[in-house]
Amino acid sequence: MAEQIAIENVGAVQALVLNIPEDGGVVVLRGVNGAGKSTALAAVEALSRGEGTLPLRDGTKAGRVEGLGAPVGRHR
Repeated sequence: MAEQIAIENVGAVQALVLNIPEDGGVVVLRGVNGAGKSTALAAVEALSRGEGTLPLRDGTKAGRVEGLGAPVGRHR
């Protein structure tokens, strides 16, 4: 089964699942300005480091990034 990274309620991202190619490769994020591409990359970086601050999506109380066997979250 392929690894995944799930991002919820972080910045402009309501919900996003990134599938990591099993045999390596490239994952492309594309979308209009303000869609959350840079925020998604920052969330993946926070996950890979095991630390960092995640900006919450407006109107939410918690955000999360999960994958690679580790969670990163922020609660107000």
